[in-house]
Amino acid sequence: MKASSAPSPTSSATASNAGKFALRSANLLVTSHPKRSSRYEIQDIEPELDEDGREPSPYRASVQSLIVIPSATAPLPDLPRGKQVLALYPQTTTFYKAELVGMRKDHCRLRFEGEDEKDKEQDVERRYVLDVAGAAK
Repeated sequence: MKASSAPSPTSSATASNAGKFALRSANLLVTSHPKRSSRYEIQDIEPELDEDGREPSPYRASVQSLIVIPSATAPLPDLPRGKQVLALYPQTTTFYKAELVGMRKDHCRLRFEGEDEKDKEQDVERRYVLDVAGAAK
């Protein structure tokens, strides 16, 4: 679920070793993976209920459309300033395109694409900043 001030989401997908996924930029949990299938059944972490108060049907995604979110203890390389990335927008469960402005220890300083304030910069934990080819402009 995105915050009202968040920019428009990208159409990327993301996954983690702990069963958390992002599909169409929303964090999801794996609810099933049939042994004879390459598709996962996944559910939004914070689903928006329909008008009857029910959760939406699970999504289905192939393993090829998922990207690993590194664990909290995984060693991660530094990224160059100006790099285009996908990153978890602060206080949301949604990934957006962003430009890396700087790094310090385990956080990245980012400028998110589509922000209302052109030069607004935000800090994001490094493991939620994904170096993926689809983030290129």
